Amino acid sequence: ATGQPEIETDANGQQVLDLENLAQHRGSVLGKLPEQAQPSQKLFDSTLLQMLQKFDVTRPVYVEAESNKIGLITLPSSLIAAMHASECLLVETPLDTRVAGLIEDYQHYLKNPEQLIAHLQSLHRFHGAKQLEQWAELIHTGDFHTLVAELLTLHYDPSYLRATSKHYKRLDAARKISLENLSVDALSKVAATL
Repeated sequence: ATGQPEIETDANGQQVLDLENLAQHRGSVLGKLPEQAQPSQKLFDSTLLQMLQKFDVTRPVYVEAESNKIGLITLPSSLIAAMHASECLLVETPLDTRVAGLIEDYQHYLKNPEQLIAHLQSLHRFHGAKQLEQWAELIHTGDFHTLVAELLTLHYDPSYLRATSKHYKRLDAARKISLENLSVDALSKVAATL
């Protein structure tokens, strides 16, 4: 190991810029990783620059749509502008598949329901006390499937749709990719078509 960031590639050799991995945060209200501090802004910026310098500029770089902040980290405005002007891929996955994937990825909240309730309080300004009480009740009864489905349909999906529609200028021309499941095999097959 050289201490230098390596270019991330998928199994098909595509260049991938995983901003959430660099920021050590999943990029949402519930994105703080358990027992994982985010890097300083300066360290993030340095690592990001080193990664960008290693990419082959003649080939595409795949990056997930992000807002200008990932947790406490602010993304460079030039990177955001480049992302907003770039070609887009729109991955469409059934709600139940997304819910199952998120429940698997966020097990730390299922094991610590009070922390989940506390973190959801930041959504009060969008959904009000009554909705937060309903979500807390779903958490207390262990109905995480309904909770995650409601968080997606009532908060995250509308929020992301507004943001991407407003900022990603080429979204209307996006190639749509249907992904019925999130298995490694299914993801590899999609990646092979890029």
